[in-house]
Amino acid sequence: MSRRVENEEPVTGERRRLPPRRSPPDCLLDELPTPPELQHAAEAYCTREGIRRKRHKRWVEQQLKLQFYYGGQNVVCVDTREGRRIIAHGTPGSGELRAALERLGPQERARAVVIPVESWGDETISTSSTFLRDA
Repeated sequence: MSRRVENEEPVTGERRRLPPRRSPPDCLLDELPTPPELQHAAEAYCTREGIRRKRHKRWVEQQLKLQFYYGGQNVVCVDTREGRRIIAHGTPGSGELRAALERLGPQERARAVVIPVESWGDETISTSSTFLRDA
């Protein structure tokens, strides 16, 4: 039996495929809420893949958070002392990302990365991102 949540697809035993959530274009990834569904998905992934280190679990949670909020889009990010900052997000070819990059100063632009984010509901986690670093 499935239940219906406002603006979402019916819930089944699998992760739902949802449209990207509306998220502020300029925010720290760590400041976005981690809903129970996302937390459960991160825990399940870490268990299935044998991930035990705290920093690796955090990386998985951040990757899934990108999928949850920005799935199917490209995201412009800059790593800061406070964490990964989302500068802009949009669909490839829309011009939004180029405009956001052009608004950055030269130093910040040099540190910016564009990440293609897998759709929420995909069972893959992209490793194209550079979250995993030895501090």
